[in-house]
Amino acid sequence: MNSKSNRPNDRLTPNRPAINQPSMEPSKNEGIKVDGFGQVLAMLQAADPEFRNSIIKRLSQRDPQLAIDLMRKLRAEN
Repeated sequence: MNSKSNRPNDRLTPNRPAINQPSMEPSKNEGIKVDGFGQVLAMLQAADPEFRNSIIKRLSQRDPQLAIDLMRKLRAEN
């Protein structure tokens, strides 16, 4: 058995990208920018009306202002 091939750095694992592939992890000075409102809005725009109304109804019980903001934005874009 070749001991060189048993070194951990020589094997690709799901948690270790190949050396020539860029890392998807942000550097220490930059964060991952996420537009959660925009992502939820896009999901609701693509959803069928029954599902969209169900989500907004449940959301309004937890965060009424967010539900109002989403409904306003959905109406404005239609």
